[in-house]
Amino acid sequence: PDCRPRVMEIHAFRLTPGQDLKKSLLSYAKGAKLEAGCVVTCVGSLSKVSLRLANADGKRGSNETVSLEERFEIVSLAGTVSRHGCHLHMSLSDYQGNVVGGHVLDGCVVYTTAEMVLGECVGHVFTRERDDETGFHELVVTTKLAVAPPPRRRNGSGGSEASVASAKAFATTRTEAGEATAERRSDRDALSKPSKDGEDGDAAARRDGKRRGFFGWLGSVVAPDPPANYATDVG
Repeated sequence: PDCRPRVMEIHAFRLTPGQDLKKSLLSYAKGAKLEAGCVVTCVGSLSKVSLRLANADGKRGSNETVSLEERFEIVSLAGTVSRHGCHLHMSLSDYQGNVVGGHVLDGCVVYTTAEMVLGECVGHVFTRERDDETGFHELVVTTKLAVAPPPRRRNGSGGSEASVASAKAFATTRTEAGEATAERRSDRDALSKPSKDGEDGDAAARRDGKRRGFFGWLGSVVAPDPPANYATDVG
Protein backbone atom coordinates (compact mmCIF):
# COMPACT_ATOMS: atom_id res chain seq x y z
CA PRO A 1 0.00 0.00 0.00
CA ASP A 2 1.01 3.59 -0.61
CA CYS A 3 1.84 5.15 2.78
CA ARG A 4 3.28 8.39 1.43
CA PRO A 5 1.80 11.58 2.91
CA ARG A 6 -0.97 13.11 0.86
CA VAL A 7 -0.15 16.47 -0.73
CA MET A 8 -3.62 17.36 -2.05
CA GLU A 9 -7.24 16.74 -1.11
CA ILE A 10 -10.07 17.26 -3.59
CA HIS A 11 -13.30 19.15 -2.82
CA ALA A 12 -16.09 18.94 -5.41
CA PHE A 13 -19.51 20.59 -5.18
CA ARG A 14 -22.08 22.50 -7.21
CA LEU A 15 -23.41 26.02 -6.87
CA THR A 16 -27.05 26.44 -7.83
CA PRO A 17 -28.99 29.24 -9.58
CA GLY A 18 -29.01 32.54 -7.70
CA GLN A 19 -25.92 31.89 -5.58
CA ASP A 20 -23.12 34.44 -5.49
CA LEU A 21 -19.97 32.79 -6.85
CA LYS A 22 -17.33 34.44 -4.64
CA LYS A 23 -19.41 34.56 -1.46
CA SER A 24 -20.38 30.90 -1.87
CA LEU A 25 -16.77 29.80 -2.39
CA LEU A 26 -15.65 31.67 0.71
CA SER A 27 -18.56 30.27 2.71
CA TYR A 28 -17.63 26.74 1.65
CA ALA A 29 -13.97 27.30 2.58
CA LYS A 30 -14.95 28.48 6.06
CA GLY A 31 -17.35 25.59 6.58
CA ALA A 32 -14.79 23.02 5.42
CA LYS A 33 -11.99 24.76 7.37
CA LEU A 34 -10.04 24.94 4.13
CA GLU A 35 -6.58 26.31 4.94
CA ALA A 36 -4.95 26.34 1.50
CA GLY A 37 -6.95 25.68 -1.63
CA CYS A 38 -6.75 26.34 -5.35
CA VAL A 39 -9.35 26.22 -8.09
CA VAL A 40 -8.80 23.10 -10.20
CA THR A 41 -11.69 23.72 -12.59
CA CYS A 42 -15.11 25.32 -12.87
CA VAL A 43 -17.84 24.85 -15.46
CA GLY A 44 -21.06 26.84 -15.44
CA SER A 45 -22.85 30.05 -16.35
CA LEU A 46 -23.66 33.42 -14.83
CA SER A 47 -26.57 35.83 -15.16
CA LYS A 48 -24.79 38.78 -13.54
CA VAL A 49 -21.11 39.68 -13.59
CA SER A 50 -18.96 42.03 -11.52
CA LEU A 51 -15.24 42.20 -12.35
CA ARG A 52 -12.35 44.49 -11.48
CA LEU A 53 -10.22 45.28 -14.51
CA ALA A 54 -6.44 45.21 -14.91
CA ASN A 55 -5.74 48.91 -14.38
CA ALA A 56 -6.80 48.93 -10.71
CA ASP A 57 -4.45 50.74 -8.32
CA GLY A 58 -4.65 49.76 -4.67
CA LYS A 59 -2.55 52.70 -3.48
CA ARG A 60 -4.77 55.38 -5.04
CA GLY A 61 -7.95 53.39 -4.49
CA SER A 62 -8.88 53.58 -8.17
CA ASN A 63 -10.64 50.32 -8.99
CA GLU A 64 -12.17 50.35 -12.46
CA THR A 65 -14.86 47.70 -12.53
CA VAL A 66 -17.38 46.34 -14.98
CA SER A 67 -20.87 45.13 -14.07
CA LEU A 68 -22.94 43.32 -16.65
CA GLU A 69 -26.34 41.69 -16.48
CA GLU A 70 -26.66 39.10 -19.21
CA ARG A 71 -25.94 35.42 -19.65
CA PHE A 72 -22.33 34.33 -19.73
CA GLU A 73 -20.56 31.00 -19.96
CA ILE A 74 -17.66 30.50 -17.56
CA VAL A 75 -14.65 29.86 -19.78
CA SER A 76 -12.15 29.62 -16.95
CA LEU A 77 -11.82 30.32 -13.24
CA ALA A 78 -8.46 30.40 -11.43
CA GLY A 79 -7.30 31.44 -8.01
CA THR A 80 -6.45 30.62 -4.42
CA VAL A 81 -9.09 29.94 -1.78
CA SER A 82 -8.97 29.52 1.98
CA ARG A 83 -11.11 30.27 5.00
CA HIS A 84 -8.93 33.37 5.45
CA GLY A 85 -9.84 34.84 2.06
CA CYS A 86 -9.69 34.24 -1.66
CA HIS A 87 -8.28 35.71 -4.85
CA LEU A 88 -10.08 34.75 -8.08
CA HIS A 89 -9.75 35.62 -11.76
CA MET A 90 -12.34 34.59 -14.35
CA SER A 91 -12.91 34.61 -18.11
CA LEU A 92 -16.44 34.70 -19.55
CA SER A 93 -17.97 34.53 -23.00
CA ASP A 94 -21.27 36.09 -24.11
CA TYR A 95 -23.81 34.79 -26.64
CA GLN A 96 -21.63 36.00 -29.53
CA GLY A 97 -18.43 34.44 -28.19
CA ASN A 98 -16.94 37.72 -27.04
CA VAL A 99 -14.72 37.21 -24.01
CA VAL A 100 -14.32 39.42 -20.95
CA GLY A 101 -12.25 38.72 -17.89
CA GLY A 102 -10.86 40.16 -14.69
CA HIS A 103 -10.72 39.95 -10.91
CA VAL A 104 -13.86 38.36 -9.45
CA LEU A 105 -15.90 40.61 -7.13
CA ASP A 106 -19.08 40.01 -5.18
CA GLY A 107 -22.10 40.12 -7.47
CA CYS A 108 -21.30 37.28 -9.90
CA VAL A 109 -24.59 35.35 -9.78
CA VAL A 110 -24.95 31.75 -10.97
CA TYR A 111 -27.42 31.30 -13.84
CA THR A 112 -27.81 27.52 -14.27
CA THR A 113 -24.92 25.92 -12.42
CA ALA A 114 -21.31 26.27 -11.32
CA GLU A 115 -19.56 22.93 -10.94
CA MET A 116 -16.59 23.53 -8.65
CA VAL A 117 -13.51 21.40 -8.06
CA LEU A 118 -11.02 22.68 -5.50
CA GLY A 119 -7.66 21.23 -4.51
CA GLU A 120 -6.51 21.54 -0.90
CA CYS A 121 -2.74 21.83 -0.44
CA VAL A 122 -2.21 19.71 2.67
CA GLY A 123 0.55 21.07 4.90
CA HIS A 124 0.11 24.72 3.86
CA VAL A 125 -1.86 27.71 5.13
CA PHE A 126 -2.93 30.64 2.93
CA THR A 127 -3.56 33.93 4.69
CA ARG A 128 -3.69 37.52 3.45
CA GLU A 129 -1.96 40.64 4.69
CA ARG A 130 -1.92 44.16 3.36
CA ASP A 131 1.09 44.89 1.19
CA ASP A 132 2.06 48.57 1.41
CA GLU A 133 3.80 48.35 -1.95
CA THR A 134 0.69 47.23 -3.86
CA GLY A 135 -2.05 48.51 -1.59
CA PHE A 136 -3.87 45.17 -1.69
CA HIS A 137 -4.16 42.27 0.72
CA GLU A 138 -1.68 39.81 -0.77
CA LEU A 139 -1.10 36.10 -0.24
CA VAL A 140 1.06 34.87 2.65
CA VAL A 141 2.03 31.19 2.53
CA THR A 142 3.08 29.25 5.63
CA THR A 143 3.62 25.55 6.19
CA LYS A 144 2.51 23.26 8.97
CA LEU A 145 3.33 19.72 10.04
CA ALA A 146 2.01 17.17 7.60
CA VAL A 147 -0.86 15.04 8.84
CA ALA A 148 -0.38 11.30 8.59
CA PRO A 149 -2.87 9.64 6.23
CA PRO A 150 -5.64 7.55 7.81
CA PRO A 151 -5.25 3.75 7.64
CA ARG A 152 -6.40 2.25 4.36
CA ARG A 153 -8.17 -1.07 4.05
CA ARG A 154 -6.29 -3.71 2.14
CA ASN A 155 -8.06 -5.17 -0.87
CA GLY A 156 -9.41 -8.59 -0.05
CA SER A 157 -7.87 -8.72 3.42
CA GLY A 158 -10.80 -7.33 5.35
CA GLY A 159 -8.38 -5.57 7.69
CA SER A 160 -6.68 -2.20 7.85
CA GLU A 161 -3.02 -1.29 7.95
CA ALA A 162 -3.58 -0.19 11.54
CA SER A 163 -4.84 -3.69 12.38
CA VAL A 164 -1.80 -5.25 10.74
CA ALA A 165 0.50 -2.94 12.68
CA SER A 166 -1.30 -3.82 15.91
CA ALA A 167 -0.90 -7.52 15.17
CA LYS A 168 2.83 -7.08 14.57
CA ALA A 169 3.19 -5.12 17.79
CA PHE A 170 1.29 -7.84 19.68
CA ALA A 171 3.53 -10.55 18.23
CA THR A 172 6.63 -8.57 19.20
CA THR A 173 5.30 -8.14 22.73
CA ARG A 174 4.65 -11.87 23.03
CA THR A 175 8.17 -12.63 21.84
CA GLU A 176 9.74 -10.22 24.31
CA ALA A 177 7.58 -11.61 27.12
CA GLY A 178 8.69 -15.15 26.26
CA GLU A 179 12.35 -14.11 26.32
CA ALA A 180 11.88 -12.43 29.70
CA THR A 181 10.20 -15.57 31.11
CA ALA A 182 13.05 -17.76 29.87
CA GLU A 183 15.59 -15.41 31.47
CA ARG A 184 13.78 -15.51 34.81
CA ARG A 185 13.61 -19.31 34.64
CA SER A 186 17.37 -19.46 34.00
CA ASP A 187 18.05 -17.23 37.01
CA ARG A 188 15.81 -19.36 39.20
CA ASP A 189 17.58 -22.55 38.12
CA ALA A 190 20.95 -20.97 38.90
CA LEU A 191 19.78 -20.05 42.40
CA SER A 192 18.56 -23.60 43.07
CA LYS A 193 21.98 -25.15 42.36
CA PRO A 194 24.09 -26.02 45.42
CA SER A 195 27.11 -23.86 46.22
CA LYS A 196 30.66 -25.14 46.61
CA ASP A 197 30.14 -25.45 50.38
CA GLY A 198 27.15 -27.72 49.89
CA GLU A 199 24.66 -24.92 50.55
CA ASP A 200 21.87 -24.69 48.04
CA GLY A 201 21.40 -21.53 45.98
CA ASP A 202 18.24 -20.35 47.78
CA ALA A 203 19.89 -20.62 51.19
CA ALA A 204 22.97 -18.77 49.93
CA ALA A 205 20.82 -16.05 48.48
CA ARG A 206 18.93 -15.64 51.76
CA ARG A 207 22.19 -15.58 53.71
CA ASP A 208 23.72 -12.98 51.37
CA GLY A 209 20.55 -10.90 51.49
CA LYS A 210 20.53 -10.80 55.30
CA ARG A 211 24.22 -9.94 55.39
CA ARG A 212 24.30 -7.23 52.72
CA GLY A 213 20.74 -5.94 52.62
CA PHE A 214 18.91 -4.76 49.52
CA PHE A 215 21.37 -2.02 48.52
CA GLY A 216 24.30 -4.37 49.01
CA TRP A 217 22.65 -6.89 46.74
CA LEU A 218 21.86 -4.16 44.20
CA GLY A 219 25.50 -3.04 44.23
CA SER A 220 26.68 -6.59 43.58
CA VAL A 221 24.43 -6.73 40.52
CA VAL A 222 25.47 -3.35 39.12
CA ALA A 223 29.19 -3.65 40.03
CA PRO A 224 29.96 -7.32 40.89
CA ASP A 225 33.11 -8.28 42.77
CA PRO A 226 36.20 -8.83 40.56
CA PRO A 227 37.32 -12.41 39.90
CA ALA A 228 39.76 -14.01 42.30
CA ASN A 229 42.66 -13.89 39.88
CA TYR A 230 42.19 -10.15 39.18
CA ALA A 231 45.54 -8.32 39.62
CA THR A 232 45.40 -6.00 42.63
CA ASP A 233 49.01 -4.87 42.62
CA VAL A 234 49.71 -1.69 40.66
CA GLY A 235 53.17 -0.71 39.47
